[in-house]
Amino acid sequence: MAEYFDVVDERDNVVGKATREQCHSDNKLIHRDIHIIIVSARGKILLEKRTMSRDLYPGKWGDVGGHVRAGETYEEAAKRELKEELGIKAPLEFLADMKKRVREESENIRLFSCASNGPFSINEEEVEYAKFFDAEEINRMIRNNPGTFTPGTLLCLRKFFEVKE
Repeated sequence: MAEYFDVVDERDNVVGKATREQCHSDNKLIHRDIHIIIVSARGKILLEKRTMSRDLYPGKWGDVGGHVRAGETYEEAAKRELKEELGIKAPLEFLADMKKRVREESENIRLFSCASNGPFSINEEEVEYAKFFDAEEINRMIRNNPGTFTPGTLLCLRKFFEVKE
């Protein structure tokens, strides 16, 4: 069964609906996405290694993220993705709204953070494994090898560190 996303304009107003495949084959179809930076009690940040079977950015490091389904709010999508990817519920803190425009897709992103130490129940279809990193290590990875991250995660981590500093 096809997965549908709301198609939105630059101001995030819904202007239509399209399938995941349509949105990813025509980067002019702007759709919504969420990202969540999970921070442990010790201040470490959780990153997920994406499985090689993912349709976009296989094997890259990502945060918890996912598309907002048609008719769903950003917050509903964020709660769903936490449950789907890690098997957890946690209060979300809004951090920022951003735009990502890359060859593969065009997204309006809402970035959240939340606090959690786990335990996590990893969705093995989407995530190979998850690991906590300290901020210095992540910043070193961003400087030395930004291509190791998904484009959305790279954008969100840069915003997160800008907001937190």
